[in-house]
Amino acid sequence: MKKFIIRNIFIWVLLLMNIISLVFMVAAIVKSNNVEREIEIIEKIIEKEVPVEVEKEIIEYRDISELYEYKVTSVERELLARLVYREARGESFDTQTGVVSVVFNRLFDGYWGHTINEVIYAAGQFSVAKSLPNTTPTEACYRAVDYVLQYGATIPNYVMYFRAGNFKYIPYICYEGDNTYFSFQERDMLKHIGNKGD
Repeated sequence: MKKFIIRNIFIWVLLLMNIISLVFMVAAIVKSNNVEREIEIIEKIIEKEVPVEVEKEIIEYRDISELYEYKVTSVERELLARLVYREARGESFDTQTGVVSVVFNRLFDGYWGHTINEVIYAAGQFSVAKSLPNTTPTEACYRAVDYVLQYGATIPNYVMYFRAGNFKYIPYICYEGDNTYFSFQERDMLKHIGNKGD
């Protein structure tokens, strides 16, 4: 009788262990299914997710001559404003819009690059370019950029240069009270005046 009871207890213990083991297995399967379901949901969300647009087209720039068009992005507008700050902060609105105009004149000339970024970062050109990432433009800088974007270049399309202190090539203008001198080369004038007649 004693052996019978011990054997029954042993069987019940084994049965209980099997049940516990089965419960853990079921829990593991359920958990695994939940994880797989969560992964599936995440994958679906990722598929539907639309990346944030870094550059947004904000305006179509049209040169006064109507020969050139360029889609300006918000990033390029910011870059232009930073350039104005570094090159002409504290100078007149005419000089600041002139700086922006030179960038567009160079862009449409094609020699210095085919995007605003390429023109500004062209080797050996704008010495302040390396400082632009750490530059915060003023409202006046944005106004100068927006004026040129809305109304076109404020200087002729053959004027490709400016510098502080004196003219580099053939003088074009230095606005009264300012220290920035705009100039051009004869070859550029002949090239672009010729284009207007085409």
